[in-house]
Amino acid sequence: MHLLRRLASLALLAAAAFAPAAAPAAPLKIAYSEWPGWVAWEVAIQKGWIKQAGVEAEFLWFEYGPSMEAFTAGKVDAVMVTNGDALVTGANGAKNVIIMLTDYSNGNDQIIAKAGIKSVKELKGKKIGLEVGVVEHLLLLNALKKNGLSEADVTIVNTPTGQTPQVLASGLTNLFGASVDDTHVYFIGGGGTYEFDRVTRTTALGGVEADWESRKYYVSSKLTGLWPNGDDNTYVQTYRAGIAAYPSEFDEISAWLILDVQHINRRERELTVTPVMRLFYRNVLTEIGASFTGDFMLNFMIHL
Repeated sequence: MHLLRRLASLALLAAAAFAPAAAPAAPLKIAYSEWPGWVAWEVAIQKGWIKQAGVEAEFLWFEYGPSMEAFTAGKVDAVMVTNGDALVTGANGAKNVIIMLTDYSNGNDQIIAKAGIKSVKELKGKKIGLEVGVVEHLLLLNALKKNGLSEADVTIVNTPTGQTPQVLASGLTNLFGASVDDTHVYFIGGGGTYEFDRVTRTTALGGVEADWESRKYYVSSKLTGLWPNGDDNTYVQTYRAGIAAYPSEFDEISAWLILDVQHINRRERELTVTPVMRLFYRNVLTEIGASFTGDFMLNFMIHL
């Protein structure tokens, strides 16, 4: 895939470069991120070449997505982006002009997998780590299409480009641009106050949760312990099973039908069964449900 990495700025910035300054101007604020064609500017910064050229510029390091957001919001004067993303920022209202070609890429964007995954077709049902909305996302979608697959056949895990080496090396992923294991384990800890049987208590909290999911099915199990000050301990076991109502893409609302079964050791009615509707859009999750005994459930979460 042939990709052009370019430096894009406001049209005003390009015009000001040729206009005589009546008074000392504030340094230009230029956003850049982790890409070889852009990191090369670090050499010029450290050697002082920019100041030697008579230019006052402040280079600000961002993750790629946030760098475009900073430019769109007017927090920086220029940003290093692909030529395609320069069009996107313009569509969002941040008028810009491409003033410099900083890199020409032929083969630098790749899908990298660990041993055992030998073809794009083997990505079906896998989780894929990449930064959503950038050229690597486009590369993956094109590769899937050429191999008879679509984004609905995989799960995209939005991961900032600068974190990809650490995530791949950690063993949490089998693939970058492809595949994280479908099983997850979470550890829970904290403290505070909670209300149980209409009495508010100070308590410590701890637990463990494990889940498995695919594009179509989801199961989980969670054990939570509550240790109130001066009171008996409470243990909550929660089991869930769910199915996707229909295939969906990342930028579409996905709907899941989930059955939630909860057991609390200190209640006379030990089992609570709750049908739940889960709606997921990008990084926002909402769950609404009502148990067979009339208890209402509402969960809202934003993944940062």
